[in-house]
Amino acid sequence: MGHIRGKTALPALFFFLAYLAPSAIDSSDLSDIDALAPVEVVAEGFKEPTGVIVDQAGAIFVSDRKTGEALKITEGAKQSLISDLERPVGLVFDADGRLLIVEEKTGFLLRLETDGALTVLAQGMKKPRWVTVAEDGTVYITAEGLKNEHEHGHDHEGQVILRLTPQGGLTLFADGFEKIEGLVVHKETLFAGAAGLKDKEEDAGGVFKISVRPDGTAGPTNRFTQNEVKKPIGLVRDRLGAFYVSAEEIELEEKAKDAIGKVAPDGTLTRFTSELKEPLGLALDSSGNLYVADDRGDRRGRILRFRAPPPPTLTVPAFTNLNPLTVTGTTEPNSRIDAFLNNATTPTTILTEDGSFSLTLNLAPNTQNQLSVFTTANNGDGLTSAPAEFTIIHDNIAPLIANLQP
Repeated sequence: MGHIRGKTALPALFFFLAYLAPSAIDSSDLSDIDALAPVEVVAEGFKEPTGVIVDQAGAIFVSDRKTGEALKITEGAKQSLISDLERPVGLVFDADGRLLIVEEKTGFLLRLETDGALTVLAQGMKKPRWVTVAEDGTVYITAEGLKNEHEHGHDHEGQVILRLTPQGGLTLFADGFEKIEGLVVHKETLFAGAAGLKDKEEDAGGVFKISVRPDGTAGPTNRFTQNEVKKPIGLVRDRLGAFYVSAEEIELEEKAKDAIGKVAPDGTLTRFTSELKEPLGLALDSSGNLYVADDRGDRRGRILRFRAPPPPTLTVPAFTNLNPLTVTGTTEPNSRIDAFLNNATTPTTILTEDGSFSLTLNLAPNTQNQLSVFTTANNGDGLTSAPAEFTIIHDNIAPLIANLQP
């Protein structure tokens, strides 16, 4: 169980020094960014913005590693939530929506309580950096290792992923990494960005995946990306299973520096944006917009937002006796459409050049059907929209008339 740390979050009333962040028009260098989506500055003036995360209401939370602050951005206004942290890096929400913060210098994992207090959930880690939380509440943290490892029977090679159970036990989950950074857990698989594997000198940096066995131990570590990703840092997964990874450089036909790559579910890497300053943490909001902590140095760090396309527009009947049913829609030109009907795990996928499309749906007969349709810009290489969602009731059973009397 965690304990209350003596340092607490500063009172919100005292530290509500909210001010409007400069707009994209006032910020330089946006024209240098080569991206597959419109970009704007959400907030700037940070010394070293590192972690970033967005809640369901659209509020943005940022860790400033150099100033030791955790901040909240709402509608362009910045509010300091916590100060005097010791090099905060990774941020994540737990199942109850409470903010978890990794302190790199102290080796602590902290939780911000609703009353503003800070609870220490774990300690004794060597330079922990990034954090992710599984559906069952298990927390995974990247670090150089555990302090006093030999005393606790934790001997490892290279940098590590640590596992913190909901009951409070901190153990070694996986090791053997070179400069491991961002983490994402999805169901029974953990994804991590690293500069390589310790026991494979020829191995290049990229995104790696580790299965989580039913007993909580780690399966083999396998390469996920097919191309080299030099010094990957931030990592985030979108609704359709693609990943975005920030890195010093990504190796494609042409090298892209200070870039963010998009990794398809099959591991194929494409360039999403490049020519940033120093992209670090990444986050996605419920609309599919991508947020980047971009460290420009000299107290000019900023949070960038890349805009996702809007959901597609479809003409869909609420009731029908047709099966299959054909529906039509429109979206941005040169987009990919992914449609999920009912509990399908594999979507119907089509490409559209002019933005118009049609879908043929094999409905479940005589029942309610759920349809979710996504737009992904740039024929699948860009950002993915929030879903357009519909309920279609299929009914082809003729009514029975039992009483013909007036």
